[in-house]
Amino acid sequence: VCMSPTRSDLIRGVLTAAAAAGSFRAGAAVAVIYQPRLPPLTGPFKEVGVRYSRAGSARVKTFYPAALPDSNQLEEAPYCTDGRATSDGMAGLVGFRQLGLSFLLAHLANAHSGCWLGAPPVHPER
Repeated sequence: VCMSPTRSDLIRGVLTAAAAAGSFRAGAAVAVIYQPRLPPLTGPFKEVGVRYSRAGSARVKTFYPAALPDSNQLEEAPYCTDGRATSDGMAGLVGFRQLGLSFLLAHLANAHSGCWLGAPPVHPER
């Protein structure tokens, strides 16, 4: 005898699926706290500067040893140059956006890169 599911069975199934999806999303949100982690710098330079430019139609990020002025009025450079547009693009490249999972990389949109935007370069002693 084949019995069709009752209304109660359908509601239970929908609630179970919603709870599983909510748990996954909450777990993913907790897993990305304080990410990306930046490794400590080694070597003679303690700070990294970055500048954005164009070479033809390509956007270029140039990293260099930076000197921080005493005023320390510099802006931290973002991890994703164009914020959410960049993180969504990355999600599309790995298939997350197609699966509705682009939120897994959304935290990168507001993350700092550990570099100083437009910082003056280090000038070695002569």
